[in-house]
Amino acid sequence: MALQIQRFLVQNGGAVFSRVQGSKYLPVASLYVTATTVNPTMQSRCFQSQPVVFQRKLFRDQMAVCLVRQQTLHNIRCWSSSTSESDSGKNVSYEEMTKLIDNKEIIIIDVREPFELAQTGLIGDSINIPLGDLHSAFSLSREDFRERYKVSKPSSEDDNVVLHCLAGIRSQTGLNILQGLGFDKFRHYPGGWEEWMEKKVSRR
Repeated sequence: MALQIQRFLVQNGGAVFSRVQGSKYLPVASLYVTATTVNPTMQSRCFQSQPVVFQRKLFRDQMAVCLVRQQTLHNIRCWSSSTSESDSGKNVSYEEMTKLIDNKEIIIIDVREPFELAQTGLIGDSINIPLGDLHSAFSLSREDFRERYKVSKPSSEDDNVVLHCLAGIRSQTGLNILQGLGFDKFRHYPGGWEEWMEKKVSRR
């Protein structure tokens, strides 16, 4: 069945993506979900003035978008419930973060968006790889990774790699993605930037 707008889900390494025909994959794990908003008044006029065939296609297109959003929310709930207990040993505390940074024994990956970093700054010498780019980044060769991010690509044997975001939600999702690629020893800092700044301010 041909739709004017095609949206579908692609299961890829634990991450779910939504695609609009002719455009790039958009990560829904990072909660940037594409949606079609239709003004009710304009929608009514459209249905009254357009042929029945067009009305049916428009209805099917809107239903496809709703199904994508519903499936996305379901998958996110499943990830949260299935990983909350099993990954508790992968969590890094604030105290451990500060110790690792002081001893220069850590590789920090910040999975927030660049505009967020411009507003807040970084924790230590973090590498910024947004959540939506994480899967493709760690699928690169060592040479391509270094060329893009100006640092050596961590190996699956490294146990000093810590992911973080604003408050731990995206970094947990990122950890799940990388574990699906075989990086089982990576960890994440659930407190994120919010806890980091709160602790820093309180200890001044």
